[in-house]
Amino acid sequence: MLVNYCELKNLGAVHRLREIKGNRKLNETHVSKFNSLHMRRRSVVLSHVLFYTFPAFCLCQTLTDTAADTAFRNPEAQALQIFYGQAEVFLQSRQIELAIAVLENLNSRNPGFRDVPAKLAAARKELAARRISERADTEFAVGKLAYEIGDWASAIIAFEKALAVNPDHREAAAFLRLARERMSLDNKNKLAERYYNEAAEARARNELQTALDLFEKARSFNPQYQNVEQQLGEAREKLARINQEIEALYAQAAAFLTAKQWQEAITTLEKIQLQLPAYRDVVEKLTEAKAGQRADALLAEAESRRVKMYWIGGAMIALVTLPIISLLMFSPASRAHALVMRGNLQAAADIFENLLKSDPSRVQLYKEVAEIYYRLGRKDKRSMEVYKMVVQLNLPVKHRTEIKALVSQNFMGESDVNVERLRLPAPEKMRLRTMSWPEHLEAGLTAVEQFADKALESALARASLDLSHPVLLTQVIMPMMQEVGQRWSEGVFRVEHEHMASATIRNFLGTVIESYTPPAEAPVVVVTTPKGQMHELGALAAAIVAASEGWKVVFLGPNLPAEEIAASVKKVRAKAVALSLIFPEGNAEVDKELRRLRTFLGASVGMIVGGRAADSHAVTLSEIEAVRVNEVHDLISFRKILETVRLKY
Repeated sequence: MLVNYCELKNLGAVHRLREIKGNRKLNETHVSKFNSLHMRRRSVVLSHVLFYTFPAFCLCQTLTDTAADTAFRNPEAQALQIFYGQAEVFLQSRQIELAIAVLENLNSRNPGFRDVPAKLAAARKELAARRISERADTEFAVGKLAYEIGDWASAIIAFEKALAVNPDHREAAAFLRLARERMSLDNKNKLAERYYNEAAEARARNELQTALDLFEKARSFNPQYQNVEQQLGEAREKLARINQEIEALYAQAAAFLTAKQWQEAITTLEKIQLQLPAYRDVVEKLTEAKAGQRADALLAEAESRRVKMYWIGGAMIALVTLPIISLLMFSPASRAHALVMRGNLQAAADIFENLLKSDPSRVQLYKEVAEIYYRLGRKDKRSMEVYKMVVQLNLPVKHRTEIKALVSQNFMGESDVNVERLRLPAPEKMRLRTMSWPEHLEAGLTAVEQFADKALESALARASLDLSHPVLLTQVIMPMMQEVGQRWSEGVFRVEHEHMASATIRNFLGTVIESYTPPAEAPVVVVTTPKGQMHELGALAAAIVAASEGWKVVFLGPNLPAEEIAASVKKVRAKAVALSLIFPEGNAEVDKELRRLRTFLGASVGMIVGGRAADSHAVTLSEIEAVRVNEVHDLISFRKILETVRLKY
């Protein structure tokens, strides 16, 4: 303050001097006095400056020397100072990621160093805000591009995503308003046409509730489109009539449950579920009926075991006392079983071999022959062919593990070979003619028509010998179920035909899945259907494709809520979830379940969704970043999707 004051006074003197010179009133005496006064004042100023600043200068120099000496003696402190300086530079230049990296390093080396924790928290907060802004800007750029080419629907979706990330994005809000305003009548007509056609297809499949919802959507875009009002009225009337029929069926099912007629109750409830899957408490009552049926089956099985023990005792007495009569009266298979019980294994094997020669399609006899040959210790060519057939067909034998090891050693030379995946040609001496896939499809449909579940099992087993699993799925099983459904809708088949075919094929596909043995390090995929989706054959087909691609498959069955699926994924540490959506289509509850599942899973697990109803949930699937495949049996695209998910997650 002293220096500034003196300088101001000197400046005032100079101005005065100039003023005086201008008035020509200055003489030599005045000049010498002024110079003398000016020099004295400068001396006073200099002495004050030195008096007040020199001690501070000495103190600063001492502190600087001490800090330098300390840093020289402590390299860690010197390194911390250098890192801190770098972090300051990065923060000032707005290189937030680099600044965070340096600050995290500082915090790990010396927690609490200076103001590092505060700076680190502020930097992370700024980085998170920047990323949110960048994501919103990216969605906005996508929306703006769609807006410029006139794709209003895509633009609206992108702008809404941008606002969902950053609600304060003013440009996105403005363009969203414009895009909604500029959605042309032409686009509305296209949407109306799409929903109208889908509604007509749903009505043809007798899915009236779905058809009604789709007609409503078509009318919302264009109330004058074709005869949409008339179609809506007809759909409502037909649905009302069906609801009356469903109500009568529901009352009938309740009566069956009260009378504990479980099978009749199950058949009636499933008939309701096929037409209206979410009707009242049908799912709970169906579960109750199946549980009651299982309980009765267990009681019957216990009674059967008790009776069987008496039968075995009687059979043993008969075998001991009447061997000749038994051999004369029994059928060949019965005689063979009797010989096995008496210990005459080779004679029993000869009978079974003769039966196979006369009818090679009796594949269940292979397990009898395999057990006998194993007990005899045979390892010749014929026994190996029988062992190989048993492993291929995945037949339940007592010594399956040992037989599998024998086949692996004999045919592959490695004990860890997955024998189930071998495609075995039918041996000529067994006279098994290789059939084409149309013949296998026709054989399966004939078995369904005759309501012969055992014949259908044999047809599927024969098909698995002649065809690879992909061909079996795409050319036989999936077309068979479509044809069964079509004949049911036309009234050719009854509902019991559809249920028998579904149950038999479900058991067969489950056996096929179990036949795959993935390596220990294989990625895991959980396969199921979400809550409200009761049809599981599509999910089973997806499971087989995944297993054939080397994935470890965990199949959970149908109709599971999102939290149960997520819990299973966490438990088995799955990389992906594969979901099948078949019926109903466009269900809002399924959309909610899909969103909840993505919330539970987070972004670290892939979601693959396929099936006939997947297209009706396209907006939701895009929102949750799920990979969509139109048809599960489109194996080429599904395999590519599996490989992409494997690499990404």
